Amino acid sequence: MTEQAHLPRHGMKQKTAFIMVVIATMVLSVACHNTTIYNDYQHTHLKGWKKNNRLNFHVPPMQDAATCQQYIGIRLTDLYPFQMLSLIIQQTIYPENKTLSDTLNLEVIDEQGQLRGNGLNISQMELPFRSVTLKEGDSIHVTIQHNMRRDILEGISDIGLRIETKE
Repeated sequence: MTEQAHLPRHGMKQKTAFIMVVIATMVLSVACHNTTIYNDYQHTHLKGWKKNNRLNFHVPPMQDAATCQQYIGIRLTDLYPFQMLSLIIQQTIYPENKTLSDTLNLEVIDEQGQLRGNGLNISQMELPFRSVTLKEGDSIHVTIQHNMRRDILEGISDIGLRIETKE
C-alpha cells in the first residue's frame, strides 16, 4: 500500500473519534444539566460594611416549577480581620409571603491565616446554603447582612447570590 492509501483511513478514524467525543459530551451535559437562574453580586465598601446595611437581591419570577440550590458568594481581601464570617440571610418567597431565615457561620480564613477560596488580591469562595422548591411564578426577595460583633466590618468587597435548578 502507498502512503496516500493510509491517510484517508487515518483521517476517518480521527473524525469518528471526534464525533464519539462530541456525542458523549452531549449525552453527559443533558444527563447532568443544572441551570443557573440567578447570579448577582452586591458591592460592599472596603472601608467597612455596616451591620445595618442589608444587601438586597431580587430574583425574578420562575418560568417553571423547580427545586433550586442556593449559593452564597463571598469576596474578601486580606484586610478581613477574623477567621469566621457570620451572615444573616432572610428571604421572602412571593406571592405566598413565605419567609425563610438562615444564619451562616463560615470559616473564611484557615488555621495558617490564609484566605480560603481562589484569587490573588481578592479571594472568592462560593458555598451552598439552602435548597428550596419554587412554583411557576414564584419570585424571591433576599436580604443579607453580617452578624459580627463589630458594627463596621472591613475586608469584604462583595457578597453574591447564585441560584440554580437541580435536575
